[in-house]
Amino acid sequence: MIGHKSIRKFLFSLPNIGRGIGAMAFNAVLFFILNKTGDHELLYNYSWILVLTSLFVTFTGWGLRDYFVKEYIKNTPDSPTLFSEIVSGKAVLLGLSALLICFTGWTWTFKIFLIALVAVRTLLAVYDPLILLKGKTLHLFIFESFLYTSTIILFVFFLPLRGMAVQALLLCEAFRALAAILLVRDTGLVRVSLRSALRLLYETKFYFAIALFSLFMSRGDVYIMGTYHKNSFAYYSIILNLVSVSQIIISSVYNNTIKAVFRLASNKAQAALDKLMLQFIILSVLSVSCIIGFAIFIYHIPLDYSFSGLLLVSMFFYCITVKQLFILNHLNKLNYFLIAAILAALVNVVFSILLVPSYQMHGAMVANVSGTIALVTTIKFLLVRNKAILA
Repeated sequence: MIGHKSIRKFLFSLPNIGRGIGAMAFNAVLFFILNKTGDHELLYNYSWILVLTSLFVTFTGWGLRDYFVKEYIKNTPDSPTLFSEIVSGKAVLLGLSALLICFTGWTWTFKIFLIALVAVRTLLAVYDPLILLKGKTLHLFIFESFLYTSTIILFVFFLPLRGMAVQALLLCEAFRALAAILLVRDTGLVRVSLRSALRLLYETKFYFAIALFSLFMSRGDVYIMGTYHKNSFAYYSIILNLVSVSQIIISSVYNNTIKAVFRLASNKAQAALDKLMLQFIILSVLSVSCIIGFAIFIYHIPLDYSFSGLLLVSMFFYCITVKQLFILNHLNKLNYFLIAAILAALVNVVFSILLVPSYQMHGAMVANVSGTIALVTTIKFLLVRNKAILA
């Protein structure tokens, strides 16, 4: 059950949660405005550049956020050296990303905007862990809320700006990165070194593998959709953006609840985790009802019962994944998650290639659900097979 202490802790962590929700809500409103224009090409380009940016930022991120936080807490006096290594690693990865983008078949205008977006998002990702560690999350949350609100107001009242959605997104990301730098500007002298960058990237390849396969496990279907169906892809991106908002809220609500469960004896902890299943079902129904309502009545996306049912199954298994991830962290068995994520990513991508060309959004959602089920069942199998205390 969700207790009063968990609710208080959830409210206390709202600025950090709000930053994630704020970015998704900003995209949701921009999606709505662009959809109202009836310009499907503009909506497609905005959706496509968003998902491609996420792909390349995952590459430049290399899973270093979690690594940086852990190492910073363990050895704060050496944080300037650690920060220089992080910057060096990300600089190398950003250079490789830019080079790869230049060799694609997209237009040069698209390439330039994509490289710029990846660059500012990578810069923001460098400072994001420090924002959290130095207690500056509330400050950045307030600034980002003002920035998003101002941009939306401009889009609503100045119609010519609606054709500049990608430019507006780039400007917002640049201001976010600048604000983050100003909030934690006392990082010391940064020394970029190729040798230290390559050493760091090699040592943290496990973190990168988790980040990369997690992305394809949850979004492989999106990339396949983007190459086949422009209109359906834009609508599918809108729906998944709404799904992401729900997922952030669900994982945040249960963050402190599940942590409290692990302080119980193993038999009581397992019983408490099992009781969460009913709450998962209720949360899944509520969140999917909201998503379907927004999709049909706000975005005017036609959804049938079969797609809605798949969406409900996907959300329910996501809730189980949240529980399993906490168990794996508690048992220090993240290698189980990597094995499961590799299999789930493979299932998602293969099913997407087979189903998306003919069944569009329905095929993509079947692939997404199949990947999530593969993840959950694989983790469960590994925990039971190795006789883990909690499963």
